[in-house]
Amino acid sequence: MRAIAWGVRLSSGATAVMQLLALVKIGAIAVIPSRRWHQTEQEDCCRLHGATIIIDADTPSPPPLVAADSLWSWGDRLADDAVQGIYFTSGTSGTPKPVPLTVGNHRASAIAIHQHMGIRADDYWLNCLPLYHIGGQAIMWRSLFWRIPFFCLRFTPEATHLAVREHPITYISLVPTMLWRLQSLIERSPESWQRLRGIVVGGPPWEPNCAAGQNDGICPYAPPMA
Repeated sequence: MRAIAWGVRLSSGATAVMQLLALVKIGAIAVIPSRRWHQTEQEDCCRLHGATIIIDADTPSPPPLVAADSLWSWGDRLADDAVQGIYFTSGTSGTPKPVPLTVGNHRASAIAIHQHMGIRADDYWLNCLPLYHIGGQAIMWRSLFWRIPFFCLRFTPEATHLAVREHPITYISLVPTMLWRLQSLIERSPESWQRLRGIVVGGPPWEPNCAAGQNDGICPYAPPMA
């Protein structure tokens, strides 16, 4: 039987994560347009790729903490060849292209991150990348596969710095622009960032002078993976 496609408009937060996992559990395919597109473009895109139902997975104040172990108790039973979602390229070099990803794709990415960085049971990932972006999705899936908690928030320099300061964050994923915007806060209060195991920088070409060159010793930087 052909899997049913659902259009999902989402940004961040535990509510969006639970919506996505619910679709996986019932065998549906999530069609995930960029929230940067106009609403009509999002809806047209979802319908073009077979989605007859479109849901909005955001809430006004999404709960930030996702306890991966309790959500993912059934995850190991998923077939690797099952298509989980259809994502879209950024469109910076042309028309955004659809990219179907399977559960196996997400699992392979999680394994590669573990091999590269050595995920531990006490790790705690801060996810301030949007979930409609594959970078944000990658954080969600690796946390779920390795059953470690992660913290979701919509990025602002102040909110991100506060989360690092007040929670036992060990890793954070950023794009270079985010890192640049955090620069002054990191310099004024480096102690919270010094206890991170790493900052994973991905997305556009990474410029070491953006931050790492001015912050040697504050925390390890790990380009270019997201």
